Amino acid sequence: MLKKVVFGCIMSFAVFTAPQADQYDSRLADLFEQLKLTTEPVAARTAEKLIWDIWYQAATPLADNLLMDGTQAMVTHDYATAIKKFDELIKINPDFAEAWHKRGTLMMFMQQYSQAKSDLEKALTLEPRHFSALTRLGYIYIFEGNEQLALDFFRRALAINPYLTSVRQTIADLEMKLEDRQL
Repeated sequence: MLKKVVFGCIMSFAVFTAPQADQYDSRLADLFEQLKLTTEPVAARTAEKLIWDIWYQAATPLADNLLMDGTQAMVTHDYATAIKKFDELIKINPDFAEAWHKRGTLMMFMQQYSQAKSDLEKALTLEPRHFSALTRLGYIYIFEGNEQLALDFFRRALAINPYLTSVRQTIADLEMKLEDRQL
């Protein structure tokens, strides 16, 4: 059974490969459905990987390069370069949810929470199922001391992707903390 589910995920991705993909890609609906309904962790990881693969496909080779370069700069803590790359990517492709998500993530790392929230909310406007943007917003609200709002964002992320183990644990920790406060 597991092999059939994984094979189905892979085939649905391979058969319908488009030259351009992003949050508007028609394959995403089926992949999110598979992610939500599967009881097999391997099938869930496969669906999640395929979702990320689609989200990372920009409209043009230039946009792809800006996303890769900005991500690499972020990983190496070259935040000035990362901001420059993500700003340029957003300028040339303002409807690309992953560009907003990446810049929002970078702003979160830099503790510029107001800008991070704005960018992540824009990503969610473009792709309401972006479980990572929801998760990042949850963490920002924890950093700002609003655990109840953080809990709401984490629950929304988990409803979309039930296989977010760290989010599940964070929810449990926050619920216990909030419950202890009420006592």
